[in-house]
Amino acid sequence: MEVNMNGFSGFLCTLNCSKAHTVGDLKAEIECSSGISCIEQKLVCCGEDLEDERLLGSLIPADADAMEVDMDTTTTTLELSLIRVDARRAQALHDVRCNGLCLETLSEDLRNDRDIVLAAVKHNGFAVIHAHPELRRDPEIALAAVSDRGFVLRYLEDALKAGE
Repeated sequence: MEVNMNGFSGFLCTLNCSKAHTVGDLKAEIECSSGISCIEQKLVCCGEDLEDERLLGSLIPADADAMEVDMDTTTTTLELSLIRVDARRAQALHDVRCNGLCLETLSEDLRNDRDIVLAAVKHNGFAVIHAHPELRRDPEIALAAVSDRGFVLRYLEDALKAGE
């Protein structure tokens, strides 16, 4: 299948991939062809951020797959958008996904980043103590933290404990 990569400035490139490739595999190919490191890439399909583990074949609509079987010459083409993200933020996000407690070592602006804090508490709920107080009041962050480490409930706002 062909994957057309588009950026804010327009068309970037076309890559040939298998349906069995993952988004992570595609990012590696983009890095080889463009020099943009995998960690700086955010791929989007139809407004949805794509996780690295997602199979490219799962992005093909069911009716497009049926057309390919009927017509041997038809090539499935995916249209994806590439957003280049800040390398510092991307590295921080990667780090907290590997070790949630490293949230403590990040700069204040990164500890105030909701996506980074959520990734950290999903990895280790205790990381919530290093989050900005406002983010500790966020119900989704609180639930992720408590789901991983129940005892962190004592560090959360009373309103969240009561389920309000």
